[in-house]
Amino acid sequence: MSFSIAKNLTLGLFLLGSTASCLPATQGKIYQNHTSGKPASGKKVIQIAPNKASKQVKKEKPKSWLHSTWWRVCHHTLAGALPIGVGTLQLYVAAHQEQFIKMLSGAMRLEEASGKLLQKVGVILEKVGIDPENVTVLQGNSSEKILMPACAIGNSILIIDENLAENIENEELSWTIAHEASHLKYHHSLKRPLFTLALPFISHYGLTWYDQFVQKLFDKALEKVNSEKYNYTHQSLQFIKHQSLQFIKKAHHHIATCWLTKVALSCYLYCKLSQYQEYSADKGATLAVGGAGGISSFEKHLQAQGSENPYDVIHPSIKNRIAYIKKLDPSCA
Repeated sequence: MSFSIAKNLTLGLFLLGSTASCLPATQGKIYQNHTSGKPASGKKVIQIAPNKASKQVKKEKPKSWLHSTWWRVCHHTLAGALPIGVGTLQLYVAAHQEQFIKMLSGAMRLEEASGKLLQKVGVILEKVGIDPENVTVLQGNSSEKILMPACAIGNSILIIDENLAENIENEELSWTIAHEASHLKYHHSLKRPLFTLALPFISHYGLTWYDQFVQKLFDKALEKVNSEKYNYTHQSLQFIKHQSLQFIKKAHHHIATCWLTKVALSCYLYCKLSQYQEYSADKGATLAVGGAGGISSFEKHLQAQGSENPYDVIHPSIKNRIAYIKKLDPSCA
């Protein structure tokens, strides 16, 4: 009799302990009245220690290497290396133009212009609005075509190939010299490198703003898709729309923030600036000496080359430049 009582008591204690161990850690009381939140009358309240094993500790996921500091440094370096390098080189040439001329003197056999060429250049410089005393005119022979027949370097150096002076007609020579002198007048050699150095910041913040704007449009489109009511047979169509928008949104974000996209945008803006400066120099030359010489030289260039160079993205199309000159000087139309 006493043995069976002890056996039943032991079994009851065992069942009570196993039941208590299975309760969740947040439930600290049993026999509780759920309506009033107070213990039921006539029943004891048993406090149960929280179960440590039931606590779920959320482990933080390690940050992806794409978002690490090292990757960000590499990202911005790759995106800004090309424009910063080009801009620094151009600034060096503009600041040390005399040293750069010494480097070219061996290839072009540069010497100071004299005689009729120097006198003619002085007259054209005055028409453009430049004091001839502030410009150094050099004459050289570039048989290997290292430079253009005429070019402006820095803010005060004008180089003219002697072959150009001998073979070109009077109006064409005047317009070509006026075009290069306009580059000096508008300080293109200084504005271009400064703009080039600013290209990494323009491309980065411009693409960042553009990406945020497009992401908001995608979010609105996703909200619209999720709010639409479909019957059971059209739920698959809603799912396809949602997943497609999510994919396009992520793909657009990765493309817009990629360093290759920033480099491509910097190159595009640099080419557009160069074309704008060429149009500006064409305008200065046309207003100074007329546009007949420019149109004649461009037409001869097209006849000699047969077609335009498709890889010359720095200069505008010759046909567009001829049309622009005719617009500025209606007498040439």
